[in-house]
Amino acid sequence: MTSLPETPAADAAPGPSAAACAVAELRALAAGLGESLRYSAVRRFDDGLLRVATAVEVLGRQVDALRVATAAEVADRSRPELGTGRLSAKRGGRTPGELLERVTLVSGPTANRRMRLGRQLRTGRSLAGEPLPPTFPATAIALATGASTRPMRSCPL
Repeated sequence: MTSLPETPAADAAPGPSAAACAVAELRALAAGLGESLRYSAVRRFDDGLLRVATAVEVLGRQVDALRVATAAEVADRSRPELGTGRLSAKRGGRTPGELLERVTLVSGPTANRRMRLGRQLRTGRSLAGEPLPPTFPATAIALATGASTRPMRSCPL
């Protein structure tokens, strides 16, 4: 399993940050997932196994939504107009996709697909600063609520 990267010193602030708390919760969740299949009741009973399989899929959809959302946020914080303040530039990446590839250990095409999908599912701003709806609002809602198993057939997570 890939371990989550530590917070860089540049992001360090007094006390626990919201990101540090989220990372701690995700680490605890990841550590506990293996225990679910160790219970003998799951191994012996078909119904129990099928309930676990369903719960795993629900969790997977939630994780997929988080993958897309975090990739879109990395892309947004790495916009070219931010110059040297781009997240990717500050962390030594030429592009946001390259940065995601390095820190998450996914392939470049996977990182790019997630960023592209995430951009289409985020709200935007007009030149006048007015909020704009996502390109695919129904898909954004379905992915955020875990109701969608495949947000876009041409864009696998």
